[in-house]
Amino acid sequence: MRNRWFPARVADYVPATQMKQLKAQDVDMGRDFSYGVRLNLEEAEEEEVDFMKQPKHYVRPIEIDVLSPERSMELLDAFVPPTIDFYRQRIEQDSPSSGRMGASGAADILTAAAMGKKASADAIYGSVSSTDLVATIKGALAHNDEAARVILNEADVKFLSGHEEGDTSRVKQLGTFKAEIRLPGVEEPIVRNIRIRAKGSES
Repeated sequence: MRNRWFPARVADYVPATQMKQLKAQDVDMGRDFSYGVRLNLEEAEEEEVDFMKQPKHYVRPIEIDVLSPERSMELLDAFVPPTIDFYRQRIEQDSPSSGRMGASGAADILTAAAMGKKASADAIYGSVSSTDLVATIKGALAHNDEAARVILNEADVKFLSGHEEGDTSRVKQLGTFKAEIRLPGVEEPIVRNIRIRAKGSES
């Protein structure tokens, strides 16, 4: 009372004159301990809630302005350059060693097998995959608001040359190769040159 209600003018002290009037009228000024207490308490019956009949709140669907496949291909053709460069580490070739003889016949066989698996001169560590290509293309599209909405997946891109037989999703050698970009629902694909160069030849 003194610290909160009275300074905030929520409650006020009863003046002495009014206190005399209340006593003269025999007004009970004691604390009412039954204030706010329900006299008759009854057990509330639990109602079976039918979740199927509850009112469903309207949820506004998210509206996404999806580009048509034709418009997406137009944007890809406009923003993807004719040649896309990648840089990878070339696998260094071992210098030809003089004819080395093994200590046993088994060692000679293992040496011959290792020589047969020697990497080609243009082999690289790792590869350039369709995932790398899609990430680079998306980076080129990100600078334009409309082009950034183009939906492009790894399945929409494949290499036409330079890949190993049966796997058109990656190239593992240096050189210039062709890659095809085709979105679902579009007949004519876009073909771009993919140039894989050795690291250190960026200049």
